[in-house]
Amino acid sequence: MEASKDDFLLAVYDITGIQDYIFASNYLKENIGASYIVGKMVEKHFVDVLKGSVEKDKEVKTCWVKEKNKIFIFDVNKIQAEVVYIGGGNALVIYRDWILYNEVNRKFAETVLEQSASLTMVTEAIPFKLDCGKSYVELYRELMQKLSNTKAKMVRTKLNQTLPIFAQESFKGDPITDFIDNKHVSTEQRLKRQANYKNTVFQQYEKNCVKETEDLKRKKGEDSYIGVVHIDGNGMGQWIDGKLAETGKDFTSAIQKHRELSLQITNYFREIFKKTVDKFVKGTDGNTSEKEEKLPLRPLILDGDDVTFICQGDLAIPFTLEFLNQLKNGDFNTQISACAGVAFVHSHFPFNLAYDIAEQCCQNAKHVYYKEKHKHDEDEIQECYFDFYLVRGSYVQTMEEQRDNQTYLDPKIYNVEELEELYNMMQRLNNDDEKTWPHSRLIALYEAYLQGKEVVELVHLEAESRGYDKIEVSEERLLFDALQLLDFGKNRGEEYAKV
Repeated sequence: MEASKDDFLLAVYDITGIQDYIFASNYLKENIGASYIVGKMVEKHFVDVLKGSVEKDKEVKTCWVKEKNKIFIFDVNKIQAEVVYIGGGNALVIYRDWILYNEVNRKFAETVLEQSASLTMVTEAIPFKLDCGKSYVELYRELMQKLSNTKAKMVRTKLNQTLPIFAQESFKGDPITDFIDNKHVSTEQRLKRQANYKNTVFQQYEKNCVKETEDLKRKKGEDSYIGVVHIDGNGMGQWIDGKLAETGKDFTSAIQKHRELSLQITNYFREIFKKTVDKFVKGTDGNTSEKEEKLPLRPLILDGDDVTFICQGDLAIPFTLEFLNQLKNGDFNTQISACAGVAFVHSHFPFNLAYDIAEQCCQNAKHVYYKEKHKHDEDEIQECYFDFYLVRGSYVQTMEEQRDNQTYLDPKIYNVEELEELYNMMQRLNNDDEKTWPHSRLIALYEAYLQGKEVVELVHLEAESRGYDKIEVSEERLLFDALQLLDFGKNRGEEYAKV
């Protein structure tokens, strides 16, 4: 039976396994290449598949950014599909029938595997009519719930490669299939190393940010600490839902609003990140000269309200602090905030585990955000929160298990003002004036915290007997955290632009 001209499908495409894919190895060149591949997967490859799947006398509309205030498919019968928006590894599309939808699914699933070797495409769709009685936001929520259920049950596929008797690369154990950059690599590693870096949001950071893992270290050749930072906006989905609900039953107005809001959020977070980078880059004109060192930082995810980057350990807190301050005090059309998590790890520590820790820290911060939000009115200024974890030695327990065994002090989630106090305390402890405790005593105090309150009191008494003033701090946990991060506060103010 032929579908009515008033029958449509609302379909969503989602690329899964993005974080595992980007952080699959400790080679920054591969991490960067992976982020480019992910960025192009929907923005370019999906669009190409959609355009190539339609009959010659039919059309599809994909220029949703340029034509964000126009919706064509409801009025022009020859248009078979129209992109609602693309972002965050997702695409939302309206189709006229299941035939084209299924054809695009088959081709795009093949393309995802061919272009990435291990990413997976998930899709769901629901039929609707313009007079079905449901609003756009109701259909969108129903679709996203259906997608969530499918993702929870799915088994990820992987491109068939060589037999397991062949040599394997060290991180994922994939068979070695190629030789590139004087290195034996798997198919996935080759695709990442060959990724085209041009025409992406990351291109503007090529000049001022480093490209190799070695350049993230304080000194090349040493095993110094690296920060993996994950930042996620607070309540962005709820904010979008609320704005879409205001459009009522008008599909066209709702889609136009959805496009507008998605672009606003993505552009704002990218703008804040760029401003923060510019503030830390050496040179008065915001650019590095050939003789100056590049900023030891590299963005890997800049999609919607999701920001993830890798940097030198010393840079993680001041950069995150500046980002959150700018975000909180920016000129977005509503009050906006985010939570951040940082994993401090040695440069040889698996980046995929480091990302998991950073994401868990971010979730810890979000728990506090939502807890505090419920205590106050919605109209009050929203706060940003921050959590971190420093991995020392082996990581055989979970972060929470290690924290439980670490000290008698409860872990602390920091708001922006407290984070600034923590960073100032880190710098204070590294001052060289005569009133500052020597480094050896600070280390002794940190080790005392790991043993118990009585030992801490003994260290303080012994220091006072030698003429050292007690370290003044607003709360004891802040002092302990500053001692944990002591080495990250050494003379950093002279290395980066003042923030």
